[in-house]
Amino acid sequence: MKRYKTLYDRLKTEYKEMLIRDIKDLPNSVKIVKKGLKSKSFFIDLTIHELSRLSMVLDLDVTCKNVYELFNKDNNLKL
Repeated sequence: MKRYKTLYDRLKTEYKEMLIRDIKDLPNSVKIVKKGLKSKSFFIDLTIHELSRLSMVLDLDVTCKNVYELFNKDNNLKL
């Protein structure tokens, strides 16, 4: 069975950098976000709590367009 990359693996570099930067100010929120992104391969599998924290940490509304912007890379769909 093929394994898909995690959401964290597919997250664009600039957003990973934001998580690293924000860990000082929001350690619990960043921990929740990273745990969710590292344990799931599909955005739809994130909990409401994880989505809320993701939105807060990245200062980004959770919309279809923004979700696309978070994870879209040329090799986004590669396993």
